[in-house]
Amino acid sequence: MNYTLGLDMGVASLGWAVISEDNQFIDSGVRIFPAGIDKFGTGKDTHLNQERRKARGARRRIMRKAKRKELIREILSSLGWIPSIPQEHQAWEDLDVYELRSRALSERISLAELARIILHINQRRGFLSLRKSEVDAAEGEDKKKLEGMLGAMTTLQNTIDTTFPDPSDRTLGNYLYHLRQNEGGTHGNLIRLRARHIRRDMLHHEFSLIWEEQSKHHPELTDSLRYGTHGKQKNPTIVVKPIPRKKDETLLQQFGLENLTFFQRRVYWPTSSIGKCELEKDELRAPIADRRFQEFRMLSELNNLRLIDNSVEGKPTERKLAPAEREVALTYLSSTQKPTLKTLRGKIAKLPDSPAVSQITFNLEVNKRDNIGGLSTELKLAKAFGQNDWAKLNDDQKNQIVQILTMPEPGASKVIQRTDDETKDLLQQIPTLTEPQIEFLLRISLPSGYCNFSIKALEKLLPHIRNGFNYLGKTEKDSALHLAGYTRRDESASRTLDKLPLLAQLTNPNSDLQDPNFPHVNNPLVLRSLHELRKVVNGVIAKHGHPNRIHLEMARDLKMSAKQRKDHTDKNNEFKKARELAAKNLEENGIAPTRDAILLYRLWEEQNQQCIYSGRSISFQQLVSGQVDIDHIYPRRGPQPMARAPSRQAPHKPRPRWQRPRPQPRSHRH
Repeated sequence: MNYTLGLDMGVASLGWAVISEDNQFIDSGVRIFPAGIDKFGTGKDTHLNQERRKARGARRRIMRKAKRKELIREILSSLGWIPSIPQEHQAWEDLDVYELRSRALSERISLAELARIILHINQRRGFLSLRKSEVDAAEGEDKKKLEGMLGAMTTLQNTIDTTFPDPSDRTLGNYLYHLRQNEGGTHGNLIRLRARHIRRDMLHHEFSLIWEEQSKHHPELTDSLRYGTHGKQKNPTIVVKPIPRKKDETLLQQFGLENLTFFQRRVYWPTSSIGKCELEKDELRAPIADRRFQEFRMLSELNNLRLIDNSVEGKPTERKLAPAEREVALTYLSSTQKPTLKTLRGKIAKLPDSPAVSQITFNLEVNKRDNIGGLSTELKLAKAFGQNDWAKLNDDQKNQIVQILTMPEPGASKVIQRTDDETKDLLQQIPTLTEPQIEFLLRISLPSGYCNFSIKALEKLLPHIRNGFNYLGKTEKDSALHLAGYTRRDESASRTLDKLPLLAQLTNPNSDLQDPNFPHVNNPLVLRSLHELRKVVNGVIAKHGHPNRIHLEMARDLKMSAKQRKDHTDKNNEFKKARELAAKNLEENGIAPTRDAILLYRLWEEQNQQCIYSGRSISFQQLVSGQVDIDHIYPRRGPQPMARAPSRQAPHKPRPRWQRPRPQPRSHRH
């Protein structure tokens, strides 16, 4: 059977229809399926596995903490510091640890009491930031929580410092013990001391003071027992890379009690999570913060930018930017941290013989977009270094700085988050960098995430993008992709299959059906829709045979990011509230809240209860009595339906129909 298969693919449904070659209906249907994310359309959508992943992460943290506590307890038991007799052990467990931590700063305590303190500190060893830039890199609610937590820690430390005149008394345990005493509390009462955010260096400072005081009374407390053969850490409260175990030494002999208590390993993840370049299959994707990618993105958008000139009423003309306009745009984009199309429009309007600001629009503004890509990394680093010092560095040095801050080690199988000391060591290898500049780089926050191209591919594409070529041109001679020696996916050799295979088979290198050109898809909405698309297409093939052609239409929200979906949902919720309020007002006045009545009422409010033609006021009675119509026109600021009073009530003669702008369908409001 010769037929055309039409598909309308959305995030939770898939409509299909089979039409013969002579446009005769054959078959149709709709497949409904759950969206690939939870709470879709509410503005609070989450990945299906997000809650499970959070719970798994919490279980891992709890398990690691329990193992660390068990290890320290076993070591202290082997030293003979923990009582083994049940009655004595229970009494040891019931000791007032805060009172012990206060006394241990200035007087002798037993080794059993010291063991109780070490276990207590090990159990609550405080927060440790992975990087100095962690707060700067956080966003949204995470940033607020982190700032609030770190602010509470600073406030607590300031309170401790002002409470005790003697620096040797300024410890967290001593402060909490005196706080409880001042409030009339005792060990085991209801006064809560733990509900505070604490830093790890607070506890390490207290551990050091207690160890130094007790080592005066107990010769057993040697540096070997404290640090092990690994030795004293330069900074004990930072994350460290994994340290190889020595088979001929126990953990206590190698690391000592202090290192075992305060060590924390670095965060790492597989490099496969970054993804491979679309054009260079063996190369990792470049970070969004990379200078070359940001230049590629800025110039690509500038090459695709079209100015729509509305200076001649009713005859808008779309054209490329003139050389002078392009130069102004390039200067603005290269010198602004967050450039906008609105400001760009104003700068172009200042040029001689240029249309007015109100007569200029851009093709990128179709979906109410106002931002355009700039050089945020370049400007952020230039501001910190100073324009002159930054200009002294060549491009290779600038790129090397960004790569140290954003890219994993070359050839590594894991992306291991570098410590500040490791990052500092790498930055010190770059000539002319001063210590203040390096300290700033340790705290700088650059954009996160990765683009679709590798650095190798970007370096091949950039020369042609700089010459004004579009990434994908109409012909091979004006396409930067082809000029750089690459081909489009649809130009690669393809195979014909009887049915659509599973996505896992297309991406599995061990499968006979692997397609090296098939893109890596992470979006759960797209993945779910593709799986359902495969089922529908294969079902139609089984029933009607192979189609001659397939027409596919995708829903707009299928390709939206999480932020775009949230903005879209928020906007819909605003419209919903406005409609509900209009319906309520109509019902209170005895008017049935039909769809047309609600639309008319909302337009009446948006126009300040005035006729768009005559400027005369429209009363509520005129609005609901049928004396007011909805007219679809093109106003100066874009298509929008207007509420107008009939011509018999207007003081002027309306224009003939042929002189009015072309009407637009009502659906453009949705």
